[in-house]
Amino acid sequence: MTTTEPSTGRVEPRALDSVAARQTPALGNTDPHPLVAMVAFLFSALTAITAFKLTGAPFRWMSLAVGLLSLVALVVGELGDHSLPAKSIGTGGIERWVVYPIVLWLPFFGGHLLAESSKAAHPATKPGSTSDRNPGPRGEEAA
Repeated sequence: MTTTEPSTGRVEPRALDSVAARQTPALGNTDPHPLVAMVAFLFSALTAITAFKLTGAPFRWMSLAVGLLSLVALVVGELGDHSLPAKSIGTGGIERWVVYPIVLWLPFFGGHLLAESSKAAHPATKPGSTSDRNPGPRGEEAA
């Protein structure tokens, strides 16, 4: 479902907002942002943790660390405004600890996937194979 503003003619999607807003009134909250943000934060941390099982070292350990850091920060953020971390760095600081590791991890994961696909497309030749030998000036193999 989309709506059009008469003054600007701009079209804004409302489908996700309306679905999320229908889910939150039971909790006494009609703003969809907290629910949608929680789902995004949770599954981004779980994605980084899952990448631990699919990648090789040393990237796998970075994925695990980033996922766990983001997940722990998410749990600490849910403790409320009166928890010790929230009092010391504020709720905005806790949100940054949830988001920044994932935002930094995403391009690294993309680079890792590109490097893996490049290795698969261009496998290294085995030492001693015919393509590894250098021919001499007349076509014979150099010693």
